[in-house]
Parts: sequence; structure tokens; C-alpha cells
Amino acid sequence: MKKFTRKKPGSNKQSVKKSLLKISLITFLGAIVVAGLILAYFKQKPLTSPISQLSQFKFINTYVPPKNKEPKIIYGFLPYWNLNRVQLNPKLTHVAYFRLAINDDGEVMVNNEGEAEMGYKRLQSERFLDIINQLEKNQTQLDIVFTIFNADTASQFLNSNEAKANFFKNLDSVLLAYPIKGVNLDVEVNASAGAKLKPQFTQFVTETKAHLDQKPEKIQLSIDVYPSAASGKHIWDLPALGKVSDFIILMAYDFHRRGSTQAGPVAPLFGGGDIFASDIHGYLKDTVKQVPAKKILLGIPFYGYQWQTVDHSSQSKTYPNTGKTLFYSQVIELLNQPDVKRNWNSKALSPYLTFTKDDKNYLVYYDDKNSLHYKLELVNKLDLGGIAIWALGYEGGTQELWQEIIKNLSN
Repeated sequence: MKKFTRKKPGSNKQSVKKSLLKISLITFLGAIVVAGLILAYFKQKPLTSPISQLSQFKFINTYVPPKNKEPKIIYGFLPYWNLNRVQLNPKLTHVAYFRLAINDDGEVMVNNEGEAEMGYKRLQSERFLDIINQLEKNQTQLDIVFTIFNADTASQFLNSNEAKANFFKNLDSVLLAYPIKGVNLDVEVNASAGAKLKPQFTQFVTETKAHLDQKPEKIQLSIDVYPSAASGKHIWDLPALGKVSDFIILMAYDFHRRGSTQAGPVAPLFGGGDIFASDIHGYLKDTVKQVPAKKILLGIPFYGYQWQTVDHSSQSKTYPNTGKTLFYSQVIELLNQPDVKRNWNSKALSPYLTFTKDDKNYLVYYDDKNSLHYKLELVNKLDLGGIAIWALGYEGGTQELWQEIIKNLSN
């Protein structure tokens, strides 16, 4: 006969506790294994944005945008040389025809060195009329860009009341001839000349705003500025211009150019003061202190630069006179060729390509959907007014940039 013995009081409870501890331990170990598998699966994808992680950009994390956000502007510059190339995306809110040049007497430039000025000529083309019809169908606003890129021309024009009055007459003629709802002023001169003309330019913009406000229908006014405009060393008095303009377009590109002696990103989000002279973050941080965020449109490049370089390092020295512009569509064609490698500059949050041809090294910096994503994230976090694209047509028939823009900014 089996002998039963009486268990001590509490022995059943201890047994249950041991069982529960075993179950808990197994569950815990299982959770670790699952977590490890998840991390392994996502190891090439950032779980949080670098923008949120980088300490130098922590002012974004403390910025509290308004609860009722206004719709984002998707502004596209359409240069006259791209009229036959462009495929207008219906999500564009504004298209700005580039350009009509202003002479020192306030007249619109019709001839340039004995030949027809193409910006003026193509404004009157059948193709431009087709563009207008498409914009009206898409309910996209049409803007017109007026430019001055010469310091002497700018000085003579801005210091002459007669020239400015003449310009306003020409402006009225253009507004009557075309369904234009916005005027963009693109005046770019060197820093030393610009600093001397700052009061005159501010006065001109103020007068232009007053002139447009007299129109029966609202005509918006926007100003293009270098990303370093907040430094005060240029022609733009940002606090004053922010008060009289509907938008300030920050041309946040060309940080490296065709003639750069060292390869580098066209539009680095970060890296300024570390591996580059400057970056978008640093300039934008200063700009939002002087202009309301909702009035700032962040410039976005649809192009890149290619150089022949000493080697394939991310900041390789370039050979003189080898730099050239590549449209985004051309970059994609290049990327599809064999032996072309895509790389990622983690400091700038920018891609670049490297390849060798005829025993020569080449490097291409550009923006793609990944770098664009971070810029759009920045626009949303700071609740900027939107973006401004340079330039429509450079993307060709590719859709990945537009898909990223629509996903992040479409209203």
C-alpha cells in the first residue's frame, strides 16, 4: 500500500510560485527572441527619424505648431527652357513662370545682345497658352517671376523712382494679358552690393505690395532669398520683407556647385560647421527667428551635380572645369547603368553616386525620395508654409519624388 504523507502547510503555494516563475521566465526569454527578430528585420530602417535624434536640431522638438494647420503650398518654378519638357502634376498649388528680366529703366527685357530674350518670347508661345489651360483645369495658381541678376542694374533701378513707376506699368500690362495671381521677385546680387541696396530693395518690395493691393483681385507677392539671408549680409531685410510679402522662398540648394573644388551635397540638411561650411538646418534655424514659419517655403532641388574626382570618397577633390548639372531624370538613367554605385552621406542625409569610366573617377550628388522625405518631415515639424521646387521638368517622367511629396504634403 502506498503511503500518503501529509504535506506541510504552504507547500502547494510554493509549488505554484515556482511554476509561475518558470512560465514568466520562458515568456520573458521568448519576448527577447521576438524583439531580436524584429530589430534584425528593421536594422536597415531607422525606427525614429534622424531629425528627432540629432541634438543640434532639438529646437524642432520644442517647437509647438498650431493645432489648425493651414494647407501646404507646393510651389514649382517653371523655367522657359522647360516648357516643352514639363509634365505638370495636378497637386501643384502654384506654378511660377521663370522669367521676365527687368532692365535698369524698369522695362521688361525684350532683346538680349541683339537676340530675342527667350523668357519674354516664350511667354507669348502657344505652348505657354497650353500650360495656362492646364493650370486652370487643375485649379493651380499662375505666378510670374521678375528677375535682376546684375548689381549695376539693380542699383540704377532701385534708386530711380521713374524706373520703378515704369516697371509698375509693365507689370500691369502683364497682369492684364495673363491670368496671373502671384508676382515673384528674384533679385540676386553679390553680398557687398546687396548690403548697400538693402533699404532701397525693401522700399521697392513695399511699393510693389501696395501696388498689388490696389488690384480688384488679390495678387500674392513672394520673394526669393539665399539660405544665408538671415545673416543680414545681403540685399534682403528679412523681418521687413516678411511683413509685406505673402511668402519668402528660401533657395536651399547650391551649397555645392559645378565649380566647387570639393564634391559635396547640393542641399545638405546637416553637417554645417562639421564637414561642410554650412547646411540647411543652420540657416533655417536663423530664418524662422525673423520670418513667420507659415510664410517660409523651403526650396527643393530636382537636380544634382556631377564632377570628375580624385577618388570616390564622399568629399573628394574635383578636377577643374569638370562639373556639370544633371537633371533628376538623368541621375536615374545613370543609376540604372552597371557599375554605378549609390552611396549615402549620413551627415548631410543626402545620396551620391560613384562610378569609374575610362579610368576616371566620377561622383554625383543629388536628392532622391529618401533625402526629400527628411526635408518634408522638417517642413511639417516646423509647420512651414510649404516647399518651392527648382525646377519643374527636371524630373522628366519619373514619379518617385512626386509620390513622396504627395504622401507627405498633399492636402
